[in-house]
Amino acid sequence: MAACLLALSATTSEQSCATIAMLLSVELIVLRAPLGARGYRTLGGAIRRVLEQMRGGVRRALRLLYCGHVAALWGEPLHWNVERNAYERSPFLRPTVQDIE
Repeated sequence: MAACLLALSATTSEQSCATIAMLLSVELIVLRAPLGARGYRTLGGAIRRVLEQMRGGVRRALRLLYCGHVAALWGEPLHWNVERNAYERSPFLRPTVQDIE
């Protein structure tokens, strides 16, 4: 699951991988480098390196949550607005690849 969340899975599309790299503030090459590697130790090391390179302070957890949505692990993160008594889309920025082109 962690490999899919961080776009380290070989099944992750190029577009999803680019979006996840942007959300995590890591270089795309960091995500694509370990794809040919095998074994839990190698994959664990790749996951650790991605998590160590993440920037963004307290927003990291929210970015990881949205990465799960991009990787199709779960639905879009929503938050509860007490004033409106309704669920709303996530209040944090959700950049896409088109935003940087």
